[in-house]
Amino acid sequence: MLRHVSSALAVALTFAVPAATAAAVQPSAADSVTARAESQKTTLIFADFESAPTGRMSPATFTKELGGTVSSYSLDDSSVVDTGGHRGKVYRIHLEKGTIRDNPSGNHGIVAVSELSRKVNQACIRYRVRFSKDFDFSLGGKLPGLEGVAPGVSPSVPAGGGNPGDKGWSGRMMWVGPEAYSWAGPVNMAVSYMYGPEQESTYGDNVRWNEAFGDGRWHRVKQCYRMNTVGRSNGKLRAWMDREKVLEVTDHVYRLRKDVHVSHLMWDVFRGGGTLDWAGSRDGHIDFDNVKVTTRS
Repeated sequence: MLRHVSSALAVALTFAVPAATAAAVQPSAADSVTARAESQKTTLIFADFESAPTGRMSPATFTKELGGTVSSYSLDDSSVVDTGGHRGKVYRIHLEKGTIRDNPSGNHGIVAVSELSRKVNQACIRYRVRFSKDFDFSLGGKLPGLEGVAPGVSPSVPAGGGNPGDKGWSGRMMWVGPEAYSWAGPVNMAVSYMYGPEQESTYGDNVRWNEAFGDGRWHRVKQCYRMNTVGRSNGKLRAWMDREKVLEVTDHVYRLRKDVHVSHLMWDVFRGGGTLDWAGSRDGHIDFDNVKVTTRS
């Protein structure tokens, strides 16, 4: 994986726009209607897991809480845990030592996609996240985010390597360790992990937050995405950790065609990277709570 980075609160992921497409594009009437509709904040997903039964998560529970469909096999490491006190129930992913996503063979973590109830041109995802005490951050791993694909395109396309071109984009999170990237120390760093038509790395671009996750304590994270006008580099990517803004990008290119929007939740939680040096040296878990997807911040 190449190590493309960009500083927080600065212009990041600067892409050149071909001369043929650089001319200003006026919004259509349909775009204006969409913009007015999205000016009203709407909740597309909310999951606090309080009504979910404790124990290993079932496909029915996953669908009720986060939407989409998922198999029992995909949920091998997912459970609902009652932590007691004011926090109540949380979603927990167990990560076994010596494993990454699919090595050794099997399911280690989760990769699941849920289609949103409607396609929008701007959206935010926020959640609370907590890494277990003494968590081995190793080289890093994936955390949930949002994506968009063109009609008829598999939501797996803007991930896993390769440039999706005009087929879509994705914007998950990662934690990355200092041994993976020289800039990630001294413990780990949160990044926006972006695939799109103008990505510079085969395996996605890391846009760093300059903030680290601590083990054993809760963090609030939020990412907001606003689609670019087709033919212009004016998409927005913003991020917050613990209510402090850590990222503001105003020239991102998410799409090359008007039928690509924000359309799916990417519920990805796993270690990796594609090689076992991303594995952890001991078992650990990651907790999530108050997952919310809205049409604006």
